[in-house]
Amino acid sequence: MREMKKDTFPVEEAIPSVMQALGHRGTGVLVAEPGAGKTTRVPLACIQEEWLGEKKILLLVPRRVAAKSAAHFMAAQRGEQVGDTVGYRIRLEQKISDRTRVEVVTTGVMLRMMQQDPTLDQYGLVIFDEFHERTLDGDLALGLIWDVRQVLREDLRILVMSATIAAEAVSELLGGAPVIRSLGRTYPVDRKYVPGPGTCDKELLDLIGQQIDQAYRTHTGDILVFLPGMKELKYVQQQLNVRYPLELGEGVLRCYLLHSSLSIEEQSLALKRCAAGTRKIVLATSIAETSVTIDGIQVVIDSGWVRKPQFSPRTGLSQLITTRISKAAADQRAGRAGRQGAGLCYRLWNEEMHHALNAYDEPEIRHADLISFTLELAWWGLQDASGLSLLDQPSSSAMIQARELLHLLGATDDQGKITEHGKDLAALGIHPRLSHMLLSALSRGWNVHEACDVAVVLQHQSHFSGGSYMTLHEIIKAFQDGPDERTYSQFRAESLRLQQQLTIKGLYEQEYEQKKSQISYDYGMLAAMAFPDRVAKNRGDGTFLLRSGRGAALARTDRLQHAPFLVAIQVEMGKTTSSIRLAEEVKEKQLLDMFEQQITSVCRVRWDEEKGKITGRLQQHLGAMVLSDTPVPLDQLSSERIVEAVYEYVTTGGIEQLSWNKKSRQLQQRIQFMHAHDPRWPDVSDEGLLKRGREWWEVQLDGLTNLQQLKQINVWELLQSTLDWEQSRRLETEAPVDFEVPSGSRIRIDYSDPDQPVMAVKLQELFGLSQTPTLGSHRIPVTLHLLSPAMRPVQITRDLKSFWEQTYFEVRKDLKGKYPKHPWPDHPMEAQATRRTKAAMEKSKDGLLKRK
Repeated sequence: MREMKKDTFPVEEAIPSVMQALGHRGTGVLVAEPGAGKTTRVPLACIQEEWLGEKKILLLVPRRVAAKSAAHFMAAQRGEQVGDTVGYRIRLEQKISDRTRVEVVTTGVMLRMMQQDPTLDQYGLVIFDEFHERTLDGDLALGLIWDVRQVLREDLRILVMSATIAAEAVSELLGGAPVIRSLGRTYPVDRKYVPGPGTCDKELLDLIGQQIDQAYRTHTGDILVFLPGMKELKYVQQQLNVRYPLELGEGVLRCYLLHSSLSIEEQSLALKRCAAGTRKIVLATSIAETSVTIDGIQVVIDSGWVRKPQFSPRTGLSQLITTRISKAAADQRAGRAGRQGAGLCYRLWNEEMHHALNAYDEPEIRHADLISFTLELAWWGLQDASGLSLLDQPSSSAMIQARELLHLLGATDDQGKITEHGKDLAALGIHPRLSHMLLSALSRGWNVHEACDVAVVLQHQSHFSGGSYMTLHEIIKAFQDGPDERTYSQFRAESLRLQQQLTIKGLYEQEYEQKKSQISYDYGMLAAMAFPDRVAKNRGDGTFLLRSGRGAALARTDRLQHAPFLVAIQVEMGKTTSSIRLAEEVKEKQLLDMFEQQITSVCRVRWDEEKGKITGRLQQHLGAMVLSDTPVPLDQLSSERIVEAVYEYVTTGGIEQLSWNKKSRQLQQRIQFMHAHDPRWPDVSDEGLLKRGREWWEVQLDGLTNLQQLKQINVWELLQSTLDWEQSRRLETEAPVDFEVPSGSRIRIDYSDPDQPVMAVKLQELFGLSQTPTLGSHRIPVTLHLLSPAMRPVQITRDLKSFWEQTYFEVRKDLKGKYPKHPWPDHPMEAQATRRTKAAMEKSKDGLLKRK
């Protein structure tokens, strides 16, 4: 490792190249290893550059605690107070002045600033720090900034910084920005693999407790433990309270939690170096991987797991999932032990598992909830992300669902454009669901104090659910009666900050404690405002139908089993069914009041197959849910609706449900024969009739209300009505019902195959007929099925003349032997056609002579 002068950083050698890139191209990508000093040294160096002029610098960092930490460090390097040359802006807190040249902000605050002032006229440089985290806000902010540079501000400079990043992809996104690389200042870290159970469970947490104990007994430095979430942090914390009661009691050992839900002050405690003679154990989530330096850490214990939100476009629901970290994240975690000296990292998995880890974390944009993202786009004037330069495009199905929810919340209009209400939602800087709940509570005169409590609870519900089912009321009580005063204080402080923010925005004018509304409401109503798409109706079997149309079941409890309606706030998706983990009951009357504008009344007229008649029902719908269903007398239904219902029944069940007979089927086949050879004729096949629509038989359906009347419909007349007068005339001549053969018999023609109409006739009845009968204007020959006297087929032909000349004599030999009483002349085309025997013919001849 290279020796560095005191108070110098490795990034110093790369700064001239960064300045050149920004001065010449206006863009750059700086890849610097952990400990290089990029976060604090690069912005200060840029202040002196001529190209910056009098404009300011925006430094974007992912987290609030990192923003404050970086601002304090840079101010100290200049021997100043925060708020002088260097200041910061985070939600509900800022320290800046007229002298401030570098503003450290979180990406969320940056998005608010851009929506208020898209040109960012005061700023000459925007720096994205720790971009490798690929947060949703970070990706969006870079896309918007690049859009501003391309369209409004060619002079606006952009620098993207990261420890590990696909630099080439970012460079390409920024139009070929130069890539500068810098070494870091890290000390050797010994990595030891301690095979764990392979799952994130109690066994793993107990193993972590053992590793903490070993590190505490054998090393002198502070210990950083990486865990997936608050539940695991608290479990291990309780272990430490049992394991080290004396040390913790006397203050020689301190235990800190580092989690995004904690206050800035609580997070800052974990970052500071302990006083001499005191050691600390920091239990942290992935928040400690980058951005911040935790003084004194020499040992890292890495569980290898992370908890992150996963959004499902199929259901429209998000849930926190616990998953393996990536190799890049593992390296970042291990590097925490080598920021200030040689260190040690215990990895609670084996080397084989390490090689199987993904190289990098998947960007949030691929799996996160896109509701806030889509709202920001709408404010920017975009309905989707296709017009924005992004490293990864979001899922189109997830975007569609996000747009649907925003419209449901009233944040966008029918064209997808942001409304004033939508701007108010975005301005609060919390999830649009919770913003909508708070603003709805305000507009209805509900107790804002309690509404803010509920908002905080919903933001941090995973702290208290513990994997078991709870109602919202129970989880709020658990929050208020937390396991320690710190939890309640944190909860109360965040709720008060929300109320303060509403006041700052001019949305809530009265003092918090003076706002004690007497208007009746409950937690279920608040939850319904935040989750209008997850209002659910009891199906009566322990399952509920969500407004979206998806089903879910209550899990391991019957406390709300019989509730007619509830709000399914937290739903855990399973392989076959979804389980409700957090819910609150809501009354039907409340739903009717809250969603009055979204409830639709539908009169459903349908054919009841069981009753065999038309029925009418008046239904009130909220999405897929039917809130009410009452019968409507038939005399109050319009004839048009009745006709439509009958037609729907017939089209659904098949047109064969009508009363067909041989006569109507033959008429159908005759017309279809004409259609097959001339498309100008109507298509009256079963499918063709259904495609014609109900107008052609509306007269027949008018007034029809039951099965008996349906069966009385004259199908032959319906078919005949499809023809005009000329077609009717031609049908009788070109596709007749039957054909008169030489014997005088009229033989019915079978048109079931329109390409080959068939006539089955005794051979003897065709004596004297030399040519095959033809049909239609195209003279389609009839297929003749020639029958024996016993009506058995003896030959099939479409060329009668050829049959008489060639085949008849072969057939005649056989027929003459089997039917000797029947005439089988030598010259059939000259013989008398008959359907009788020879004796019958002679007898008929004698009778005729006698009469003469």
